[in-house]
This record gives sequence, structure tokens and C-alpha cells, in this order.
Amino acid sequence: MNRRQIIATAAQSFQERGVDAVCLNEIMKMAGFTHGGFYNHFASKDDLVAEAFAQAFAPAVKDAAEISKCDKDFTRAIEGYLSTEHRDDPAHGCPTASLLCDAVRQNKAARKAYATGIESIIESFAGRMTGSKKEKRQAAINILASMIGAVLLSRGVGDADEKLSREILAAARSKICIKKAAKKT
Repeated sequence: MNRRQIIATAAQSFQERGVDAVCLNEIMKMAGFTHGGFYNHFASKDDLVAEAFAQAFAPAVKDAAEISKCDKDFTRAIEGYLSTEHRDDPAHGCPTASLLCDAVRQNKAARKAYATGIESIIESFAGRMTGSKKEKRQAAINILASMIGAVLLSRGVGDADEKLSREILAAARSKICIKKAAKKT
């Protein structure tokens, strides 16, 4: 139980502020434990980061599989992902965008956890596309990359230019419309 609490706290903190901005003392305190107990559960912060990344992706992967079953749910999910609410709440949003910049700088285990999550989401999205296996996969990657990129750009300019931030999200919602994302029947 303690280990799971530490991982969950770390995952949310890393999504909100970034791995390097959160120290072990903070994580342990927020989880309700002392710093000394950390090493009873993990060999290093790197180990915690990898497990926190995997934990952060678990609900996103489950959600992607569920929403990919229904056009209406898929459209709503895209709209929700590309919303100002998601933009403004990285701690509780999808880890695809909130952990991306950190994933690049982490150890191989953390990068693998991130890649595994992304691969699972791509597979779910591809399952609803039309065309050859390669075309389905490419379409899924294009949609996911467009969604992540739009959120990152929107977050990057949000404080400086709210109008531009909203414009980026709106353009992405328009480009990734259900006509491109929905399975044709």
C-alpha cells in the first residue's frame, strides 16, 4: 500500500511540475511518509520515475481502448483532450503530453514505460481506422501526434497569449475532426 501511494503521488507530481522540479522529500511528505522510508521501496529516484510513468499511463491506456469503440466517445475524448481544461490541468490530464518532455531526459526504464503507453494508445486508435494495417497505424500516429503537439504548443504560449493558445487548440480540433478519426462503416 505504501509503495502504491508513493508511486501515485509521484506520478501526479511529475505530470504537474516535471520530474526535475519534484524532490524525493516532497513526494514522500505528500504521500504521508518520511524521506528515510523511500529506500525501503525504491533503489533510486530513477526507479520511482519509471514506475510513476507506467502508473500514469495505466488509466490513459484503458481510456483509449474504451473510447476507441464508439465514434461519439472518440469525438468527445478528442475535444476534451484539446480543451483549455486539459491544457490547464496537466496533473490530472493525460500523461502523453505532460510527461513527454521529461521522458526524453529520463533513464531507459522510464523512456520504455512512456513508449509502452504511447504504443498502447496508438494500437487502440489504429483499431478504429480504415485501410491497410500500415495506413491504420499511420493515421493513429498522426492523430495522437497532432493532439499531443497541440496541447504542448497551447501550454507553451498559454500564459503569454491566451488567444493564440485557444486558437491552437481550436485548429487541432478542426483538423482532427471525427471524419478523419472515425472508423468508416
